Amino acid sequence: RCLIKSSDAQMFVDQLTRKALANPVFYFHYVIDEKGRLVHAFWVDATSRKIYYHFGDLVSFDSIYSTNE
Repeated sequence: RCLIKSSDAQMFVDQLTRKALANPVFYFHYVIDEKGRLVHAFWVDATSRKIYYHFGDLVSFDSIYSTNE
């Protein structure tokens, strides 16, 4: 719900960018809508990649689950 140039969403993206620069195995991708709002974010680190390789599972959070009517 936050504009990507707004502080919360931008700070989040900036933090992921710093992590990616510090660790080449870290990956992230995000999507913004036509109004410039952060819609989706995905990130994975080395530990998560290793666990996924062994177990094939992932964890997903729907932050607007309780707000959808």
